[in-house]
Amino acid sequence: MKAVVLTDLFQVFVIFGAMLVVVIKGSIDLGGIDFIWNKSKEGQRIEFFNLEVDPTVRHTVWSLTIGGYFTWLSIYGVSQPMVQRYLTIPNIRGARIAIWLNLPGLATIVTVTTLAGLLIYAKYFDCDPIKTKQVSAPDHL
Repeated sequence: MKAVVLTDLFQVFVIFGAMLVVVIKGSIDLGGIDFIWNKSKEGQRIEFFNLEVDPTVRHTVWSLTIGGYFTWLSIYGVSQPMVQRYLTIPNIRGARIAIWLNLPGLATIVTVTTLAGLLIYAKYFDCDPIKTKQVSAPDHL
């Protein structure tokens, strides 16, 4: 079990480090986070506090809160890898501490992943292979 934990730890650092390098290098190449943020706002990719109750709207505070609750409940509550990790800890208090210690790392990874997505959008916002006739139909992408 110790080998599995160390391997997981190494893997997390490699993946997170690679994502961080992509975000930093991409930000430098595009002219900084300000440029990326402004392009994303212009393209309506940035939206906070949408309190609409219409279920057909893709991302609202309500859909993200309720959907996020059940998604993370399934990941932290019943997924085999997570339960296996909990069972390696000698007591419930230690397992709870481990979950709370996981939260800052998870928030950091979600933030970096979001920045990577905004970076990709800012890089390719004006690239439409259908409009430029590089492909003739959407299923050719």
